[in-house]
This record gives sequence, structure tokens and C-alpha cells, in this order.
Amino acid sequence: MNIKIDEDFSLKSDPRNIILVQNKIVQEGDNKGTDYESPIGYYGTVESALKGYLDYRIKISVTSSLSTEDPNGEIKFINGFEIDSVEIEEYTERIEDEKSKLSLNQEKW
Repeated sequence: MNIKIDEDFSLKSDPRNIILVQNKIVQEGDNKGTDYESPIGYYGTVESALKGYLDYRIKISVTSSLSTEDPNGEIKFINGFEIDSVEIEEYTERIEDEKSKLSLNQEKW
């Protein structure tokens, strides 16, 4: 499974974890220009992985305005980055679908 969250981050999975990775490009050396993934965290659920993603984005944010909450309970981040509960549900469904596919493939073996 590989679900792109945004241009710089994606979620991957192994049989036991949801892995938050940051997509990077090698800046110097023999492999300059090559894409690679840097793991940010390992999580047990999609929801906790997405919360980890939000926490990480807050930590690297350069603005002092961290977050606001609207009357509907949707979390919005001000510095050009937004995610809400609907998006979290969509990501969760996509990951659960991928996990089901992986389980079916493993059962065939």
C-alpha cells in the first residue's frame, strides 16, 4: 500500500504497521537527484498515523498560528495546509481497502 497524503508525505504499510514517510531527494553525492523515503513514524492505525502527520507538520511549521477549530469540529491549519475529518475518513477507507487486498493475497499463498 502507498497512499500519497501530499507532495512530501505518504503512508505505507507492512503487515503490522502504518508507516508515515517523508519523500525526499538526495541533494549531493553519487545519488544526487534520486528519490528516497525517510520514515517519520510507525503507527498501529490509520487515524494515529494521520495524527502523527498533523503533529509533524505542526512541529515543522514556521508560523506561530498552529490551528483553529470551526463550529463543525473540523481542524484547519492556517499556513496553507488543511485537513479535516472527512479527509481522514477517506484516507482510512483507502488504507483499509489496501489492507484487505494484502490479506487476500497472503491467504492465496
